[in-house]
Amino acid sequence: MRAIQGFESHTCGVSSQLPNDKRKSWKIVDGKIPDDIRDLMVSIIDEHEKWKAALPDPLRPMWVEYPHLPRCSMGWRMGGGEDYRDIFYEWYQSQTHEKRHEYREIHPEPVGWEGFYDHLEKARLMRR
Repeated sequence: MRAIQGFESHTCGVSSQLPNDKRKSWKIVDGKIPDDIRDLMVSIIDEHEKWKAALPDPLRPMWVEYPHLPRCSMGWRMGGGEDYRDIFYEWYQSQTHEKRHEYREIHPEPVGWEGFYDHLEKARLMRR
């Protein structure tokens, strides 16, 4: 995942962030997640929120933010690409018709991304 201005990459691999001697199981005891695992999960969520807040407005197109990922790459379905895709879709859908049109003019679809904006527009109409 691409680091944003001093923020380290975040990950959902909570147990991989713990030293080997501190790793715990995900076993829920009496309906509770162990405190150390819960605290680590909260810190990862907080880091993710900081990462989102540090993103520029307007967001860069997906092909600019992750130029190494082709449009149909599995990278958009897992990891950093998925995070950015979800945030981008939400952001794009929240824009007015005029703002979306302006964005499309400023950031035309490159080769391999043809029909991307039309796909987003169709998805937007289906949500209504």
